[in-house]
Amino acid sequence: MNKLFLILPVIVMTMFTQVHAQSGGGNPLDALAQDLNLSDAQIQKMRQIFGQFEKKQSQVPTPGQVLLDNKAMLRSVLTSKEFDRQKAEQLVTKVTAIIQMATVNRLQLRHDLYQELTPEQQQQYLDMVQAKVAELMQ
Repeated sequence: MNKLFLILPVIVMTMFTQVHAQSGGGNPLDALAQDLNLSDAQIQKMRQIFGQFEKKQSQVPTPGQVLLDNKAMLRSVLTSKEFDRQKAEQLVTKVTAIIQMATVNRLQLRHDLYQELTPEQQQQYLDMVQAKVAELMQ
């Protein structure tokens, strides 16, 4: 179970673009284009990057799907007279592996987007990240 607590801060920090974009009601690219004053060429390239990300991310099951796929094990952990720590840890390992894959994909997305920015936009992007992380940590 300690694995989950180790990766939770990373998950929170990597979610900032999605959270930021959703607060405006639009998609992440629209929010970035507006906030960073992206050129048409940058928007086009980032559209391709988001498309690659969505394709890759669609192949990663959700934690909920993993739990459904392992519902017999989950039921056993929850309903057995004695708590089976080994089964619980196996289940957590399966879920954290999925979270890890999805988080790595998000980090790669953010890296690829960052590479398309001008130095000034990169600094602005980092400032946005820092502000969002500070907000989430409060």
